[in-house]
Amino acid sequence: MERKNDLFLATLIALHEKGVLRDIILVGSWCQHFYKGYFNNAPEIPVVRTLDIDFLVPNPPGIKKDVNIPDILDGLGFMPSHNYTTGYTKYVHPELELEFLTPDLGRGKGIGEFLLRDASQRKKISKIFNSQPKKWRSKIMKNLEAHSAPLFNFLSQQRFQNSV
Repeated sequence: MERKNDLFLATLIALHEKGVLRDIILVGSWCQHFYKGYFNNAPEIPVVRTLDIDFLVPNPPGIKKDVNIPDILDGLGFMPSHNYTTGYTKYVHPELELEFLTPDLGRGKGIGEFLLRDASQRKKISKIFNSQPKKWRSKIMKNLEAHSAPLFNFLSQQRFQNSV
């Protein structure tokens, strides 16, 4: 449990030092870590037992500068785990998992716009997408068309440019 707490705090410190923590919101069971301190270790607040840290990314995202979050997390030993069907990514460490959640406010809103802000991230997205079997790419595009207009438009444009 101590290593998990150390990694949790190291993650918060790293995100704070890069100016990210002020633009995202810690949600989920790890909030209890702070509630216990705030409420003088009240016995009604249970011990944290989950392996995942959840951050809410407001919609629209409030991050004003380019920050490479995957690099920050890589420095802490987190590895990205992609679900290519949904386009969802979480970051996995042997001690913890980290997820960035976005409110589902309708077509074209959410993490897609945030992911496409950084040129290196756009290149990675394109590379990952193009490395998938053709039948998976079709399923991914269908899913993105319904749920993430920015990612759908970006990958559609990449496919068109690659076929010319």
